[in-house]
Amino acid sequence: MNRALLGFSQKARHTAGLLFVGLCLTGLVTAVYSPGLSGTFQLDDYANIVHQSGLHAQDPGFKSLFRATREASTSITGRPIPVISFALDHAAGGLVPRQFIRTNIAIHALATLAAFCAAIGLLKFSRIPRIQVAALVAACWALHPINLTGVLYIVQRMTSLSALFSLLAIGLYLAVRHRHSLSWQATLCAFVAFHGLVLAAILCKENAILIPILLLAFEATVGAARSPLEVIHHRRMFWGCVAIPSLVVALAFIARIPGFIDSFDARDYGMVERLLTQFRVLVLYLTQIVLPRPDTMTLYHDGYLVSRGLLSPPTTLVCASFLAGATSLAVKFRRRYPWLCFGWLFFLAGHLLESTIAPLELVFEHRNYLPSFGLVAGVAIHAAEYFTSRPYASSRNRPVMVVLSVFIVVTLSALTHGRAQSWGQPLQLLQISLHHHPESPRVQEQAADLLTVRCLSTGADASEPICKEAVQRYRLAADLDQNNAGSLIEAAQVLHATDQPIPNSLNVTITNRLKNQPGGWINANVLAAALVEADARVRLPSLLLANWAEAFINNEKNRSLARVAVMNNYAQLLFNRMYQHEYALSVMQKAAKLGSDRLDVQINYLKLLIAAGQTDQAKKQLSAIRNTPGAWAYSSSIERIAGQWAPSP
Repeated sequence: MNRALLGFSQKARHTAGLLFVGLCLTGLVTAVYSPGLSGTFQLDDYANIVHQSGLHAQDPGFKSLFRATREASTSITGRPIPVISFALDHAAGGLVPRQFIRTNIAIHALATLAAFCAAIGLLKFSRIPRIQVAALVAACWALHPINLTGVLYIVQRMTSLSALFSLLAIGLYLAVRHRHSLSWQATLCAFVAFHGLVLAAILCKENAILIPILLLAFEATVGAARSPLEVIHHRRMFWGCVAIPSLVVALAFIARIPGFIDSFDARDYGMVERLLTQFRVLVLYLTQIVLPRPDTMTLYHDGYLVSRGLLSPPTTLVCASFLAGATSLAVKFRRRYPWLCFGWLFFLAGHLLESTIAPLELVFEHRNYLPSFGLVAGVAIHAAEYFTSRPYASSRNRPVMVVLSVFIVVTLSALTHGRAQSWGQPLQLLQISLHHHPESPRVQEQAADLLTVRCLSTGADASEPICKEAVQRYRLAADLDQNNAGSLIEAAQVLHATDQPIPNSLNVTITNRLKNQPGGWINANVLAAALVEADARVRLPSLLLANWAEAFINNEKNRSLARVAVMNNYAQLLFNRMYQHEYALSVMQKAAKLGSDRLDVQINYLKLLIAAGQTDQAKKQLSAIRNTPGAWAYSSSIERIAGQWAPSP
């Protein structure tokens, strides 16, 4: 009886200790990131949140949330979990950045707890105190300044939510892996729960398919050195959760390569050039993690130099040699130094999708959100084992470890708190970015946007320095990115708003870029907005806009969804301002055909048919919409349109 009570008391104290540490971690994370609450929307936030009408329903009912998942994502899976969370944030507080950032910080706090649990799972394969070192690992990871963009850059909630579920899946696998006896029923439950968490992570962001490969890094290092697969349920979990899924992921990745090659048509670099550039990018990430200097960290890495060959620039070969050498050493010494090798292989495995041959942008710091966990955990656990394995100095090493741990956590907290303060002051953040990264087209674009607001709000004319500088910075942004026509369109709007003629050379450059160059989303977003601009001051001439729209939609290098967005607004321009009703219907019909899976586009086509008096076509379109899968989520809008129209039988 006494032994039972003693065991219960020990478990209660252990649980209370875990809860206390978890509370301290979440409180610390919230305090460090709280200055960022006064931040604003950035870059892709506008395309994915601000301008996504599907997220803006006032009633957060099931139909509205389902519509949001259909309309508000351009990815393969739709990323429904973060999209739904965006819709709920909008329903709670409208388009107020503070509401979204508050939710992001809360998710990061939960991810910190998941990292704490995963670290405890890792430490079950070590001989050092678990709670203290696990808390250090979670704190260092959560408070590292390189992970700030995964928290305060609102749209990267997709990354943090995916990492949350990924860390929970990793922690569950490690917990089962450590158990020496487990019934087949419990193994089955763990197997189902693990794959459920993996699925949830993938529905947040697709790079969660790498979870099996991340665990393969553990099995190849720590697992092989400390706990071989001797128990049957260990082998079952390994094959069902790690080995076979890793093979499937590898084959799926290889199968996607032809599609990757085609997608590089929209980039100014090819697959080989991107792979060469990523050697330098990975070393950049590693440097930022090991030496976290805030001046090297920014949201704006779009001006990063592309590697055109192993010696162009020469650092490409140096970085490639370093990565190859470090990886070879990690494989060779994976049993002698399992934790260091685990951290390195985990870091590389976490970058296999976004930092190799996928046709993505070159550099984003939020891509380190999950990979940095393995690196931090591997180094911290190796260091803790090293200090505690010296019995002759264990009493002296313990205070050193405590002081060093506190110093690291305080330093990282101060650095991240400083970055969060800058993010909470958009003007200061822009000034810092302009100072450290003037080569970034996006920095120049942001500066020009701010100057334009001040220029137009004061009623200044084109002779005013602030208006001239806005135009100059838009032109500089376009000069830094030869595919960028959007900034030049905005320059034209400023000129038009200040009663200045738009130079023919500017018009020709915009047309040529829209017609021939692979356009990024800035081209589509700016052009689509200009086509339906409500502000008469910056509303450009219809004929000019029509020429640009034609150039964009006939450019096969532009993404289909971007062309649909432009065609949708171009049809409105043709119908409402140019009175070319037949041609407007033709353009909208093409948009509906190209965006056949987009019910919002189909409904817009229906509205245009009704406005044009095309009764028969409208009836067919209405019937087609009603028979489209998912139409139930739009039933109220569809029936309202049908009721207002009330065509004669």
